[in-house]
Parts: sequence; C-alpha cells; structure tokens
Amino acid sequence: ALTATLAGVGDQHRERSLRDDLTGCFNRRAFKRLFLREAERSAGLHLPMSIVFFDIDQFKSLNDRHGHATGDAVLASVARRATEILSAQELLFRWGGEEFLVLLSHTGRDEARLFAERLRARIEEKVRVESDPNAGPVTISLGVASGAPPDFDEISLIRNADAALYQAKASGRNRVITDTMMRGGPASRP
Repeated sequence: ALTATLAGVGDQHRERSLRDDLTGCFNRRAFKRLFLREAERSAGLHLPMSIVFFDIDQFKSLNDRHGHATGDAVLASVARRATEILSAQELLFRWGGEEFLVLLSHTGRDEARLFAERLRARIEEKVRVESDPNAGPVTISLGVASGAPPDFDEISLIRNADAALYQAKASGRNRVITDTMMRGGPASRP
C-alpha cells in the first residue's frame, strides 16, 4: 500500500512539474515530450502540425501601471480564455513571461490561422484589467508556423512562429501573421 501511495505522489509531483503554477498551462519543460508525441502522431497520419506563438500586447506597461498582481490576474485570465477554445489535440504552454505557445496537432497553416484569429478575438472580447474599468481590452499578437510530415522540426517551427509574432507586433499588434506572410518568407532552417 505504501509503494502505491508513494507512486501516486510521484505521479502527482511529476504532473505538477510540467505545469505553470500561475496559469495551469503546460510549461516549457513539458513541450519537448509533448511535441515529440504529437509529431509522431501527426506523421503517422500524414497530417501537418502547427504552432501558434502569442504574447500579450503592452504587457510591461500594464504591469508598470497596475502592478504585478494585476499582471498575474491578466496572465491567468488569458490562459483560461485560451483554454476554453482548445480541442483535446490543441495544447497550451506558457513559454515565459507573457508569452504562450499553442501546439496544434493534425492542423495545417490555414486552419491554424483561423484558430489564431478566433483566439485573438476571444481575448480581445473577454479579457479586461479588472482593477481599471477605464482600461481598454487586453489584446494579443500571434505568429503562426506550420510543418508537413514526416520531418517536423520543432526548432524551425518555433523560430518561424516567433518571427511571425515579431512581425505582428511590428505591424501594429493585435493581429495574426503566418510565416508565409512575412517579408522574405519563413526563417531559414539551421
């Protein structure tokens, strides 16, 4: 009985170590394992997969103006609202700070862009700075990158989604950019 109890505690600890405490999202540590699992599944089905990389617009200003407790509440609200529109095969990760990543298995670029646009609109519609009724809506900028089987390259997908996110921020924020929409196309492979 003691061995079973200890094994259960170990499983709970392992699961918690793969989650972000504030948002409940998977963390970066969990990404590698889950990416490999989903890449294998997508490749086995001969289906593409995509990454949506996003962050909260003007988050530093929000933190500076309203304080870190408010920033934390916004991070948790963004994660909660994003989770509400995820299917079982769409995984949300808190990448760091105000950055999030969604792994979309069995999903090509066009579907990923539609998902990203739904997510963008959902956050803009539903997330507010609760402590300031005069503050406008919280918005996010998103970058989308996709890959085709059988060779999914996580580094290139992340780099291309991140570059597209940077382009979305540079072109005015609160928008979705895919890696094919960027000037010069996707970032090159290593």
